[in-house]
Amino acid sequence: VARAWLARGEPARARAVLRPLLTASRGRWLPMEAQACLVDGRAAAALNERETATERFTRAAELGARHGMPGIERALA
Repeated sequence: VARAWLARGEPARARAVLRPLLTASRGRWLPMEAQACLVDGRAAAALNERETATERFTRAAELGARHGMPGIERALA
């Protein structure tokens, strides 16, 4: 759903959809959290929220590297 909002040019709505998911998943569902961080980082960047975007991309990169998620690493390259 968040990806669809982002694709429609509505990054604020994308972030709103992801917010509860990111809060609930912290450290529990790692692949989902990594993907959510990627999308949230893109949405934050679209809103010129550079610090938040950097934090989300960093978290996604950490999870991808630590838990062997090459798709995350490719998406960030």
